[in-house]
Amino acid sequence: MKYPVGISTLSTIINDGYSYVDKTQFAWRMISNGRYYFLSRPRRFGKSMMVSTFNEIFKGNRPLFKNLYMGQLDSTQYDWQEYPIIRIDFSIAKGITLEDYMNLSLVEISKNYGITLGAEAYALNFRILIEALYRKYQKPVVILIDEYDKPILDVIDDLPLAIERREILKGFYTVIKSQDEYIRFVFLTGVTKFAKTGVFSGLNHLTDITMNPHYAAICGMTQEELAQNYLEGIHALAESEGLTVADCLDKIKFWYNGYRFSESPLSVYNPFSTLLLLNELSFKNYWFESGTPTFLIKLIQSQNFNILEAEHAEALASRFSTFEIDSLDPLAVLFQAGYLTIQDYDKDWDFYRLGYPNYEVEHSFKNILLNAYAFEHSADISVKL
Repeated sequence: MKYPVGISTLSTIINDGYSYVDKTQFAWRMISNGRYYFLSRPRRFGKSMMVSTFNEIFKGNRPLFKNLYMGQLDSTQYDWQEYPIIRIDFSIAKGITLEDYMNLSLVEISKNYGITLGAEAYALNFRILIEALYRKYQKPVVILIDEYDKPILDVIDDLPLAIERREILKGFYTVIKSQDEYIRFVFLTGVTKFAKTGVFSGLNHLTDITMNPHYAAICGMTQEELAQNYLEGIHALAESEGLTVADCLDKIKFWYNGYRFSESPLSVYNPFSTLLLLNELSFKNYWFESGTPTFLIKLIQSQNFNILEAEHAEALASRFSTFEIDSLDPLAVLFQAGYLTIQDYDKDWDFYRLGYPNYEVEHSFKNILLNAYAFEHSADISVKL
């Protein structure tokens, strides 16, 4: 069995025979019920895969989906038309200014469609491209934005620069609302959800599915999906660990399951860690090895945030569904970034109880905190000496 570790392109996964958990039923629900969507999930959780899925759907690439949920739909349910697509990935916006990156991205897309952009302003080029695509193809435009918040998160500890980038992105996204008549579908992903007075002030018609129970399993793997799609790998892991299959499943669940994104009791596995586990046949802290949450540590330290209290915190959904750049709430950031998750929901009082999702996160995060504070303490001592 081939595991798509680090691969987030649907066509590569399907055509090259990698294992794949079919999530196209969620894509179909979104296309059928609305036009403007936002999804927040932790890093390496499958957001880019959903962007790639929509890209292939709106390219009209029906053969790719022949063995998937959407491929079984008849022409009355979905007609598989091809639409012009504007797709931008902000996770790779490095080495140049944010304005230049947006303009270069738009120019590259326009060239692929045989359109020339001449404006210097990125927002104007964005509007011109949408209208030009609509006129050329006589079809509304699909807009796919991956990791919309990455340019801000990269400099979040530099408040003036973070605010500057927020304003740049705000102007960019405001264009979408003004071009409603030319747009077929919009999907934005990110780790965080900034308040609508910030980046999304011009996009107040976005449907946020982040904590919608109907989309609780849009990213990640459920217990059923793990068992159905990866039984071969689970048997191999059980043999390697000297465990029964049942005990092996329990251990996988203890290490990597537990992420819960809504009032629904449904929880999911971290797909990145789970796939690496089955590929490497070894229980490790894969998610943390792929990136240390340096900013979170600084935020916790700067606000003297008691992480022990956060392990059993209670909060209204409004507290951790959005936040402002200049008044960051550590609890909200920890939840959105995946270091804390929902443990329980009190319907009568409409609040959530939070906690660590699993052993991988708890063990790794506590070790990082311990090392950070130990280093800070030793540095203080050395200065005093």
